[in-house]
This record gives sequence, C-alpha cells and structure tokens, in this order.
Amino acid sequence: MGLKKSYRDGLSYGGGRRYGFIRVKDRKSEKRIIVNEEQKEIIVYLHKILNGKKYIKNITHLREIIFEKFGVNLYNQKLIRLITDETYYSGIMKTTFMGEEYSFEVDKMITKDVFDISNRRFIELKGKRKGRDKKDYLLKGKVYCGGCGEKSYILGSGKSDGRDYRYFSCSSFMYTDRVNLKRKGGCDVYRKNTINMKVLENVVWEMLFRVLENVDVVKKEYLKKYEDGIGQTKKFKGRLKYGEDRLKDLEKEEIEVLKNLGKSGLDNRRLKLIISDFDERKEKILDDIKRYKKENKKYENKDIVSDYLDLMKTDLERRKNVDVSNRKDEINRYVEKVCVERIGENDYNIDFRMKIDVSNVEKNRFVGSLIKNNKNNFYIKNNNICILL
Repeated sequence: MGLKKSYRDGLSYGGGRRYGFIRVKDRKSEKRIIVNEEQKEIIVYLHKILNGKKYIKNITHLREIIFEKFGVNLYNQKLIRLITDETYYSGIMKTTFMGEEYSFEVDKMITKDVFDISNRRFIELKGKRKGRDKKDYLLKGKVYCGGCGEKSYILGSGKSDGRDYRYFSCSSFMYTDRVNLKRKGGCDVYRKNTINMKVLENVVWEMLFRVLENVDVVKKEYLKKYEDGIGQTKKFKGRLKYGEDRLKDLEKEEIEVLKNLGKSGLDNRRLKLIISDFDERKEKILDDIKRYKKENKKYENKDIVSDYLDLMKTDLERRKNVDVSNRKDEINRYVEKVCVERIGENDYNIDFRMKIDVSNVEKNRFVGSLIKNNKNNFYIKNNNICILL
C-alpha cells in the first residue's frame, strides 16, 4: 500500500485541493503543497471585507464585489467554503483517502480572530430575508433610468439606528445571469445612476404640488368644487327659510283656530286634542329646521374661502402636508413615471411623466426649473412633464 504510505508521510496528496494552494509535483520538494499567491490575495481580501464596515447585502453581493475587483467569478458555494474553511487560519489541511483521514501542514493566510469575525458576519448574511423586497414604497415601480430607459430598482436597506440606505439604481447594471455574472450593459450614466430613495421621494412630492398649483386642469376641478359648494349652501339656506316660513304660518293658523274655538265654547278635552295636534306638526317642522341648519353649517365651514383659488390653495396645502404613509394615493393618481439621470455627484436631470393633460405653455413653465434638496440639485429636463391624459 505504497500510496497510503505516501499520504501518511505527507509525500502525496490527491484530489480535493483547497482553493489558494498548489500541489508540487516534484517529489524532492520540501513542501508538497504551497500557496497560490494570486488566489491568496483574493482570500485575504474576502476576509478583510467581512471584517470591515462595508455594507454587504448578501452572499451574491459579496461575490459581485470580488468579481469587480479581481475579475474572478467565485460561485456562491465556493465563496462560502473560503469563508468557513479552517485551513486558512489553522495551517492544517485535512483530506480523506480510502476511508482514512490525513493531515498536511500548509502556510496560514489569516488569523483565528479574523476567521471568527468573518464567520459571525457570514451568519448574519445567511439570516437576511431572501428574495425581492415586498414592502410597498412611495415610488416603487415608477422610477426609470433617464440614460438608457431601463427600470430602476430599490437596493440597500434600513438600519436599526433609523438611518435609511435604500437607493434607486439603473437595472442595466444588475446581473441578468448571476451564475456567470453577466450584466445587461448599455448604460454609462454617472455612478450607476444611483439616487437616495428618500431624496427622490421628497423631490417628486414637491414637484407634484408645483404642477397641481399651476395648471388649468386642476383649477377647473376646484372651480367646480367651489361652485358645487355654493350651490349646496344656497340649497340648504332655501330649505331653512322654507321651514321657518312654514312654522310661522302654522303658529298663525293655531292662534286663529283657538280664537274661533274659544268663541264657540269648546270643552277642555277637545281643546287639548287640537293643541296636541298643532304641537306635533310644529315639532316635525322644527326637526326639519334643525337638520337644515346643521347641513348649512357644515357647508359654510367646509371651506371658508372667498373664491375657488383660495379653496384650491387651502385644500392643496392640506393634501401636501399629510404624513408619508398617506402620500401613496396622490402619487398613484397623478404620477405615471419618473426618469432620473445622474449627471454629477450632486446633480440630476429629472423628467416627470404625469397623468394630467396640460397645455404646452404650462409645460414650459417647469422646464429648466430647479429643485434643491440638501446638497442635491434637480433640473427639470424637458417637455415630457404632464403629457399623459
């Protein structure tokens, strides 16, 4: 059994070679297994990333980081082995041959402390929820790359300290084939056309109300609402006056009846029945008057405005200042899509496509205008705003 003896003596080593090591074929060599320096660099960098503070979404994301730096595509299972294999810190490589286990001394690449930290981080990555984010965001599904036209997706995540690292990125930079790490390609927008999700939401919200406050189609909507309110107020005021007039007429009638009955000497029982009948009729009219006053008051206090423009200003201000959780309905009602093109570190062209019909003159009011948000500048790019019916 010469082969087994070679294994026991450390002179032979068959299949199952670890990534990062090379088997020396020269039997006279002092070491039969030596370090592959190029692969060692990748292993050391992998553990350095896991020991650092760099945000890592999942194992596939870590694999992409390695691919972008070294151009080496390590499949997920291989990457996991590089993280969890004790050989790289222990200096002992174990293998099994014909039912027996053999150990070989090799050079160490990392320390035990580095290995432990990497594996704690790996456990955290495994525990993260898999699959696409199913949470519903304000602009989810409405953001597109202004450079190549591809859809933009939300990446990143919220942190336990309340900070939010979610951002939109052009999907052409994502992998269409994750096994072979192939991208769509075809887009050269600055920094993968990324933009912070919250920043974009705030800009879109501000721009939405700039439009609503300045286009005729919305003004006409509020004119109708204002006229309807006036019509309702007039209607209930008319009903109130009619009720009050009926009550006065009934009271006059009651007085006349009682006078005439008094002259004829009607007995008390008969008199009480007639008075009770008048009281019931008056009570019914008073209930109507009370209802008319209540309805009239509701319409008078609904919008205390001098004209429809004041009504529009008051109502839009109320709608604009709702909390974030209540903004989705407004976005879905008016915004079709938003095309974003990053043109610098803090500069963006932004193209709004909205679901309301406005004139070319009104469109041009917004083209070339600027919205500032913190350090970021957003330029209204072209006439594509408000073209959808």
